[in-house]
Amino acid sequence: MSPIQNPNIMVATRDVFYPVQTAVFGTETVRRTWERQAVYLDAAGETAYMSAFIPWDFNEIVMSRVLTVPIHGSGFPTFDYTINTSYGAPGTSPSTHTGTVTADGRGLSDTRIDNIRAEDAMSSLAALDLIGVSFVLDAITGDMNGIDILGFHLSYT
Repeated sequence: MSPIQNPNIMVATRDVFYPVQTAVFGTETVRRTWERQAVYLDAAGETAYMSAFIPWDFNEIVMSRVLTVPIHGSGFPTFDYTINTSYGAPGTSPSTHTGTVTADGRGLSDTRIDNIRAEDAMSSLAALDLIGVSFVLDAITGDMNGIDILGFHLSYT
């Protein structure tokens, strides 16, 4: 019986954070910024990668997001992005499930941590899955210097 069926059941939300690991295929830079590791993307097509082993007590996603810090010059720049996922349980293909979230014209808050929602790309996620998450910078509009990708945050019950 779920908490929705029985409101007397309390379910604690848990959180895990998986830092960005690497970047390839461009001029991406793995760097330390604000005492954190980040991948700096500053051109269309550049990609940052994260991997996670989903905890054994995972039941369902409350929220998942990629944490970013946009760095822009002046005005009101925007960026387009795609988040891709590929995941599966031990003993299955690592691409048993795949998903994509994409958006155009996302506005920026200069040097403020931004949470980009990604749970729609993880609709079949289960306990003990190994998931790969990629963040692709599709385009930059306006005076944007780049974007730091910090990692992937998962809230779950």
